Amino acid sequence: TQACLNVAHAGGSDASTQLTCTLPAVGDGNGQDLPVIVLQYRGASSTSAARLSYQLCEPGNKLTDGACQACEQGSYSSSGDLSVCLQCRAGSFASTTGATACDFCPSGRFGNATSMRECYSCEAGQFAITTGLTVCTECGQGSFALQPASVACFACSIGRYQASMGASTCE
Repeated sequence: TQACLNVAHAGGSDASTQLTCTLPAVGDGNGQDLPVIVLQYRGASSTSAARLSYQLCEPGNKLTDGACQACEQGSYSSSGDLSVCLQCRAGSFASTTGATACDFCPSGRFGNATSMRECYSCEAGQFAITTGLTVCTECGQGSFALQPASVACFACSIGRYQASMGASTCE
């Protein structure tokens, strides 16, 4: 357990006073607000003498109703002191429960939404040359990508052409 930084009285009776605990800063690096954990401290009418603590779960889990639960696919927890799991960003995914981080979509694939469990393959005529992309790029005129999940387009061979963008063959 870790100590709370600040404690504030949120009301309640003497038998069940509700206190909020401001946790040490835990950011996801994306400016996402993290929830404040609300603790029940029975029998306290003042916070001045109360020393509160909170339970930690293993990374990849969230704390729900006093129990640790694995993060669902498409979400993660890099620390164990969250009451929610964070969504994977577009361009990334978490294919298993209990993820501690999201993986970037591999080359040839893309992720156009948050909380993805897997990435989509680029269609024939498109490519994704790097990892972590949210869209695929169409092959330019004079080139093609025959297979889905391509990482590059190929130039049409001598004597063949392709006037359209996003082609899967040459004429």
